Amino acid sequence: MAQKTIVTLIDDINGESIGEGEGRTVAFAFDGTNYEIDLLDAHVDELSAALQPYIAQARRVTRAGTKSTSRPSAAKRDLARVREWLRAPGHTVSERGRIPAALLEEYDAGAGK
Repeated sequence: MAQKTIVTLIDDINGESIGEGEGRTVAFAFDGTNYEIDLLDAHVDELSAALQPYIAQARRVTRAGTKSTSRPSAAKRDLARVREWLRAPGHTVSERGRIPAALLEEYDAGAGK
């Protein structure tokens, strides 16, 4: 048996149905929280006009302001090779488990370049 599901968007401001091509879902974020609102085109224009003075003065942020590090992660290292390199000068390193950060830094400064 075939089944057809129809989704009708409703303008979240006035409760009117949004016909195809008459509005859209608008996503935005404010104060660290992401929002979505379904709006008719007229309300999209109103929201855009209300936010425009703030958008004009704001900075764009990518990936929610997260910063990446240039230090290689343990997943990107050949840990068997790291352990072997650390044991050569006499470091005690277990066969499994986490390698202490200080030893990883030593490896990165020496052989891990």
